[in-house]
Amino acid sequence: RFAEKPLYYFCDNDGFYFASEIKAIQSLMLKKLQINYEHLKRYLVYGYKFLNKTPQTYFHGIRQIEYASNATLDCDIKFSQSKYWKPISHIKDMTLNEAVEGTRDHLLESVKLRLRSDVPLAFCLSGGVDSASLASIAKKEFNYDVATFSIIDPDERYNESNNINTTVNDLDCKNYLIYLGFDNILERLEGLVKYHDSPVSTISYLVHSMLSEQISANGFKVSISGTSADELFTGYYDHFNLHLYEMRKDPEFKNYLNDWQRNTGNYVRNPYLKNPKLYFEDQSIRDHNHLNSDLFASYIKDNISINTEDEDYTDSLLRNRMLNELFHEITPVILHEDDHNSMKF
Repeated sequence: RFAEKPLYYFCDNDGFYFASEIKAIQSLMLKKLQINYEHLKRYLVYGYKFLNKTPQTYFHGIRQIEYASNATLDCDIKFSQSKYWKPISHIKDMTLNEAVEGTRDHLLESVKLRLRSDVPLAFCLSGGVDSASLASIAKKEFNYDVATFSIIDPDERYNESNNINTTVNDLDCKNYLIYLGFDNILERLEGLVKYHDSPVSTISYLVHSMLSEQISANGFKVSISGTSADELFTGYYDHFNLHLYEMRKDPEFKNYLNDWQRNTGNYVRNPYLKNPKLYFEDQSIRDHNHLNSDLFASYIKDNISINTEDEDYTDSLLRNRMLNELFHEITPVILHEDDHNSMKF
């Protein structure tokens, strides 16, 4: 339903071509695909978050099957898509305890399903709550022989060794460490761009490629990670601002605000998100998601304009933001990068 595996297609008078990677489509064609410079310029100016607001890709004529869609091709090479599922926000009345227990039950069931495998599974362990939870559930709830892989960043600001070691010691599991280095970094990045058939969305996927490489080198064919935990459980800084907006009429609002000021607010660097009441003033603001776009645009000869408006799923500002991240802005990008890095190795 989320388009976990990308499927691209190209249609012209010679036929219909489809594959999970654009290079495979190119290998079948008699003519060379042309770069879509408009899409490339959107990326250069605004980054990756708004690229899925359009059906275009980095190559003219190449399109991607949409998430949760059936594609139909008839004998006359007429192509169509139709949605078989759409996300909705259906808010239920429940107690806090019911919400916690319900989430736990769903998470246990989800991990149980993913443990069905004919080969050993590798668990990505970043030091965050999401990956630690998955590895812990597998070991403690289902007695799985967990093997974990972790990136160690030499920069102390991003080094999560303490969190990783705490989980590894608690689970008494195997742990493979990948130490970040900068040798041949440009060559590695060039190879990734070539394999992805596109710019690498963020530098974190250069790091992720090193993780995929080591998982494969140690004989594992399948890995489990906490993809989209931030989108599902509000892990981004702007979610705190949105939560404060949602709780503005709650009797405990002052306590929530004070908590933000004492804790989260001390770590926020984005100039917009430093204002805890950002959404009180403008519910449609999106400028914090494309900082310095005016500066980047000044280096491009043509004017670039994009649609930054959210799809409308619900009246709840926070939930609507999360659904847009899940289906348009962030999760599709993560799935694309994860798939291509995994397939490369």
